[in-house]
Amino acid sequence: MGEIKAKTLLKFQFNPDFFQELGENLFNKEVVSKNICKLTEISNAIGDVLFKASLTDSKKTLGLLLKSFTDTILPEKVLIDKKKLRGVSYSIPIGNYHFSKYILEILNSNWSSFYIGGLLHSLLSNWQQFKPDERKLFSDFIIGKITNGQSRTSSRLQDSIQYISENGAYRLGHSLKAILKPVYDCCKTFMLPDNRFSYSYFSDTIAGYYGDIIDVDYDDLRKVLKMHNNIVAAKKVIPLVIINTEKSIKISNHLVQLAIEMIGDPFIESRWLPFKGATNEESQNLILSRNILIRKISQEFVIAFFKNLFDDSSARLFFWLKYTRHIANFRIYGSSYSKLIMTGKVNTDILNSHFFVTNRNQDTCALVMVMGEYAIVEFTDAGALYVYKNTNRMYKAIIEDNYSIDKMEDLKNPYMNYLWDNSNGYLNLHNEGRMSHQAGWEHKLSVWLSKMIKT
Repeated sequence: MGEIKAKTLLKFQFNPDFFQELGENLFNKEVVSKNICKLTEISNAIGDVLFKASLTDSKKTLGLLLKSFTDTILPEKVLIDKKKLRGVSYSIPIGNYHFSKYILEILNSNWSSFYIGGLLHSLLSNWQQFKPDERKLFSDFIIGKITNGQSRTSSRLQDSIQYISENGAYRLGHSLKAILKPVYDCCKTFMLPDNRFSYSYFSDTIAGYYGDIIDVDYDDLRKVLKMHNNIVAAKKVIPLVIINTEKSIKISNHLVQLAIEMIGDPFIESRWLPFKGATNEESQNLILSRNILIRKISQEFVIAFFKNLFDDSSARLFFWLKYTRHIANFRIYGSSYSKLIMTGKVNTDILNSHFFVTNRNQDTCALVMVMGEYAIVEFTDAGALYVYKNTNRMYKAIIEDNYSIDKMEDLKNPYMNYLWDNSNGYLNLHNEGRMSHQAGWEHKLSVWLSKMIKT
């Protein structure tokens, strides 16, 4: 709305697109573009000044309105200066439907078209924080004022009201994409300064813009998400991109890096929890996309462990590749040189957070795979593997107290029973134990995984 106010003060209708198109017919394009940028900056600056001025004393005014609300004074009986009400329109508190409705009724009784800018700010900046009924209350009120001619607004703003109804933000994203406009143009739809791109409303617009694109420009999306600076947008759009990409083409390392950078390590579940107000579909998208990333990253690390740390193209590599979808977390223990070998073969952020350098500079490394309630430990040498249940103190030392591991021997308990035995002619499986890679180990371990991990 800063642009609308700037137009009033400057006494002319400043439309950057119109002036640029007109100017390029008369002057050098670079000169026109440079001057248009200056005018836009001035318009934005004026809008910011007016915005801050409108917020002056609004807290005190809101206190008075809250008292009249609790005292059940009728909205039309509340006498208050319109300048103060204009400040209130920019800072209506959310979370109390009845109080919000009360304030809107007061604004209605003392209506001025100058309230539209503040009301749009209150709606768009808190879009994700509103409960559905409260958001609808604001949307319907604003739409009613504009469509009923009670607001002196431009035709462009009148055209924008279709985007503040239910799912309107998503539709705006689709519309911009359909006419090949950059997503940044979403602010122009409401005649807002470009620096209002941080409004939470635009999280849905970004999701609508990128959500069904197969060939996404990840650098462009990264720039958009950083400029918007809202984790909600990242948790909306990145899962959609991952799911859509996985359906048609291979998930690239660039997409994995973007997801880690914008949301976090997928092996840390808390980073991928649903945001407040997430729909069931959005929550499921986060779970599904996180699992896709975990599977891809696990595959890369299993391959790097068995192929790069030592050249093993044997059965162990192919065996564990079949079970990477069951890996919930993992650790690698080894020397700093071994970590250097893996650098460039796998994601650097994941490597740094999941590779733990032991104090002893040993040639042997260990891969710890967490599956269900168990930690399964494989080594680069051809010795035994070890399985520890989460009730075992060894599990805690390996998974939770990472830096308590000083050498490979700290990961082994040679006094453990075997993971299985053949007593009385039957294959008896145990909750934990060790297993040598002798003939037929793959079948026995598959049976154990099927029963204990439910693979």
